[in-house]
Amino acid sequence: MKDSSVVSEGAGPASPNPARRRGRPGPVRWLCALAALVLCAGAAVVAAVPAGAGTTTMRTYELFFRSGSVAAEGLVFEVGLRVSPPMPDAPPPDDPMDPPLVETTVFNASTHHVSTNNSDLVSGTFPLQGWDALNAGDTSREQILPLIIHADRLFEGDEVFEVRVGPPTGPGLDASLFRPVRAGADRLRVTIKDTTITPVFSSNSYSVTEGDTLTGSVRSTGLRSKIYDLPPPLAEASMGDNLNLLSLVARNGSARAGTDFTAPPASLFKKITPANLGDYGVRRFSIATIDDSVCQPTRSFTVAVADPGRTNSAVFDSRSTATVYISEPADTTDAPPAPPIYGMDHVSATEMTVRWGSAICADAYQLAYKPTSTTTWTTLASGASDSKYSHTVRGLTADTAYHVRVRAKNGTVNSAWTTMTYTPPTAGKLTGLTLDDGTNDLVLLPVEANADGFQGDRPELRYAVKVAPGTRSVRFTPTWLDANISRVAGTTANYTNNRLIATNAVSTSGSQSNHIKIAGSDAYSVPISGPVKMQIQVDSSSTYNLLITPDETWASADNYLQRIVLLGSGAQSSPANQQIAHSVPQRRASDVLTLSARSSVHAVSDTFGGHSAAASGGVSAVTMDASPGADASAGGDSGDATAQLDGSGGSGSVRIDLSEPFDDEQHGYTATVPNDVTSVTVDASPAHAEATVTVNGNTPDTPVQLEVGANRVSIEVTAENGYQRTYTVTITRQPLPPGEIDPDGLQTNAKRRRITVAWDAPDSGGAPDGYIVHIRPQGGKQGSGATKRVDADRTSVTFKRLEPGTVYKIWVRAHNSAGKGDRTRTTAATAD
Repeated sequence: MKDSSVVSEGAGPASPNPARRRGRPGPVRWLCALAALVLCAGAAVVAAVPAGAGTTTMRTYELFFRSGSVAAEGLVFEVGLRVSPPMPDAPPPDDPMDPPLVETTVFNASTHHVSTNNSDLVSGTFPLQGWDALNAGDTSREQILPLIIHADRLFEGDEVFEVRVGPPTGPGLDASLFRPVRAGADRLRVTIKDTTITPVFSSNSYSVTEGDTLTGSVRSTGLRSKIYDLPPPLAEASMGDNLNLLSLVARNGSARAGTDFTAPPASLFKKITPANLGDYGVRRFSIATIDDSVCQPTRSFTVAVADPGRTNSAVFDSRSTATVYISEPADTTDAPPAPPIYGMDHVSATEMTVRWGSAICADAYQLAYKPTSTTTWTTLASGASDSKYSHTVRGLTADTAYHVRVRAKNGTVNSAWTTMTYTPPTAGKLTGLTLDDGTNDLVLLPVEANADGFQGDRPELRYAVKVAPGTRSVRFTPTWLDANISRVAGTTANYTNNRLIATNAVSTSGSQSNHIKIAGSDAYSVPISGPVKMQIQVDSSSTYNLLITPDETWASADNYLQRIVLLGSGAQSSPANQQIAHSVPQRRASDVLTLSARSSVHAVSDTFGGHSAAASGGVSAVTMDASPGADASAGGDSGDATAQLDGSGGSGSVRIDLSEPFDDEQHGYTATVPNDVTSVTVDASPAHAEATVTVNGNTPDTPVQLEVGANRVSIEVTAENGYQRTYTVTITRQPLPPGEIDPDGLQTNAKRRRITVAWDAPDSGGAPDGYIVHIRPQGGKQGSGATKRVDADRTSVTFKRLEPGTVYKIWVRAHNSAGKGDRTRTTAATAD
């Protein structure tokens, strides 16, 4: 037998068919591959190649709906596969072949309510049935492809998917010889009808009086339409297979089953069949509440329709849940609950104020008290309190603890008592004490082993307090109840020599003190370097002792600067032989003056007795020493030093003086620069090497551009441990002096005894703040005549009581904070 050649439509001969087996033509094996069907969407047609000698015919395939395009959840949906022209004859019995397979694959078909393969339905691979029973004269062969649709019981609306088939694949098959019978014939679009019912309560909330029975109903909204939208066979099947027995679930809230209500029976719905579809799921329910003879606030619980077939009997959705509120009868005689006691406030050594909360159903409250060492209660008459919820008890014994109790009354019915113990504060003692370093609270750790936290009634205790290295000050906040306490003072002193460092005080309980230095002296501070004693003195009665120690294992808290130097730049260069004055801060033996690059330092002198130091050209820093022999740690005198600069090789930078000498404890400065200084660079050196500095959020070497007027420069120092400190310098850039007034704009209007002078604002220089106008008789002495000053919004002035027939000299000039403009002159004569 000769091999057959496979020829596509419109194409030349192909290579011999490799599917040939035992001398049988290739198209038989090709037919086996036809069954590879990809489930996507839409009708699909599979092309098959017939057996024959010498030529091969294209096979076509298509998908088709067998019973509409709507599927139901929980059922099998069938699509049909049609193949034409006829398949080849069956192979002889002694040459069995595996049937070809059809593979189905699901593709999402819409952006909303999209079905997903293996979640909403299951596709698969199906053997092509009856292929070996085809007759040579058959024009097509059809087969059913079943798809299983899941019943997920989710409210998600209708879903859509596509099922697609592609050309078969397999041994000896040429997929290029198969094609859909027409465009789109290889796909079908299927809609899964959401038949999940939607149980909805007749109300989203119910109210019931304690002891009564709640009745309500649940309706399965949309059930009739969902079932009727399906084809009749699917509708009846869905009733039996997709709708399960539902249950009513009660969930505890502030009301609890068994205490406030009786849990309802679980069964709520029956299975829905064609016989009871007209009722479509309307069911009534009832829940009994329990009268517990105790007056309580309104409480609630929830009821929900759940599906036992779903995980954990999950509720359908928010519409399937309702809230039930149980309230007391308006005329209840139940006993009120015991009222809460909110506090017992110390008033004086013999007085206290008791405060309590309200209790439902209460029409009055009763208070009783007694010393803890006795058994006899003093009970106030019902309603005898100062107000409904408080009362001040007087005549107490000083320094005596008392039991206090309060109860609520509803007519003749009483609640249980609520009892608390009142311990009056000891005179002259604190009730609380906290410390902080300005950023975080500090821990007061009692040195004695039998104490924990601050013990105000035990002034004999000592406390250890750890701070981060670099800390310079702390604040304290005391609290007390004794009304006789008038002042609480905090004092710090050197641990080794008991030398006083600083002191501060507060006079109101709960007030926070100012910062108290823990190193240095009252005049200045330095980072703590060793133990510091701190005492908290309560008037003259009690003293609490603390020992503050830096923990060197902590990151440094030092966020101070050691200097701020401003270098201004602008259109003009540094003047030659410029003198720069620099003040060495107190408590320092020396200081470094940083100069602009390429400035030559010829000499340095100081005010500490004529000491001087020579320096060669080209250096950028000079060290200036304080008075020899001074104790820097004790705060030696400050001094001034002057560097003589040669600006001939300068960079165009000039040093800008601050409003006052730099002090690391002072955080605000001002400076003024002439108009030609347009930017400054800030040299801000941190005192600690691990601290970082930013200037207006940038690195310090970033120039700060200056506008005319005030410019705020923010210098932020961040310590190693993250603590931040901000210094500010407000730099005022002066405007230019105003220019000369245009002579052409200077006009006069002379009368017999008056002259009016008018002018135009200058069109050069800075904006004027005002004008100066002077007039005097021609030939008059210098300084004679009259002068007037007017604001910038006025450009005319009138001089009165002048001599008739007299010639007057007149000049006008503008002025502002930077200076005065040139004078513009004219003359005018009064009439005779």
